Amino acid sequence: MAILSLITFVSTPLMAQNQGKVKENVLNLKMEYFKNNFKISDEKAEKFWLLFGEYLKAERKIHEETKKQLEEKGIKKEKGKIDFTKLSDEQIYFYCENQFKQRERLVDSEQKFYQQMKGVLSAQEIAEFYRLEKEFKRELSEIRN
Repeated sequence: MAILSLITFVSTPLMAQNQGKVKENVLNLKMEYFKNNFKISDEKAEKFWLLFGEYLKAERKIHEETKKQLEEKGIKKEKGKIDFTKLSDEQIYFYCENQFKQRERLVDSEQKFYQQMKGVLSAQEIAEFYRLEKEFKRELSEIRN
């Protein structure tokens, strides 16, 4: 529940910012959350945090590129949501296809990170990483709702 209090503290300012800043701050919170909760040896930590930082950077880049592609087609969020009633059929198709591509790229990035983690962490540590990630997402979802 430590993340809950941390997110609660920053959630109001986060929601007041634009979506790009919110995503960036969420990724920063994710890094902080893992640094506070993922306990591994110093030897493993040195390698893992470098990999994790690169993984978060890649994730951020994918989100930024997707946002840019949507904006280039005139698709923008208003109050955090897209009003599809204001979009043409072409824009809606582009949006859907773009989201599929984004998910593919995110999965590819996560698979690459997973393969890298296997070279640094034990199976139990990887399981703990994914447990913490699920917990982080659940707590973040509670704050957003």
